[in-house]
Amino acid sequence: MGVEMDSFDLETQIRAQLRDRMGLASQVHIADERYWLTPLHDVTDLIKREKIFEMAYRAEVNDCDDFAHMLADAMIRSQWQNQKRKLPHAFGEVWGRVPGGGHAINLMVNADGAVRFVEPQAGLPGGVMTVAECDMTEIWMIRI
Repeated sequence: MGVEMDSFDLETQIRAQLRDRMGLASQVHIADERYWLTPLHDVTDLIKREKIFEMAYRAEVNDCDDFAHMLADAMIRSQWQNQKRKLPHAFGEVWGRVPGGGHAINLMVNADGAVRFVEPQAGLPGGVMTVAECDMTEIWMIRI
C-alpha cells in the first residue's frame, strides 16, 4: 500500500538520504504539494510494461536525459490511467555525475520511505538501485 507525503517532508527525506552526494549548489525542484509514495512492485510492473529500456540509444536524440524523461512521463500517464489515485507519484529525474561524466536517470521515493534510483536504459532487475548501489557520485538537480 502506498503512503502520502507532503512536499516539505519529501524534500527532507531526499536530502537526508542523499546528503553525501549533494553539494551546496544541488537543486531539488518539487512541483506539487502532496505526493504518493508508490510501492516498489508497482514501479517495477510499470518498467516491465513500458519497455523503455528496449528503445534504441542515439547520441543527443535519444540519450540518457530522453530515457529519464520518457520513464517519468510513463509514471505521469499511469497516474492519469488510475483514477482512484488522487496524487502524483514521488518519481522524477535526477541529473548528476557518474564515473564517465554527466548522466540523467530517475529517482523515486517508495512506500517504504527509501529513495531509489532507476536507470531507465537498463531494464530489470539491475535498473532499480538503492542509494548504495548507484554510481552517481554527485547530484546536480532533482526534479519531481
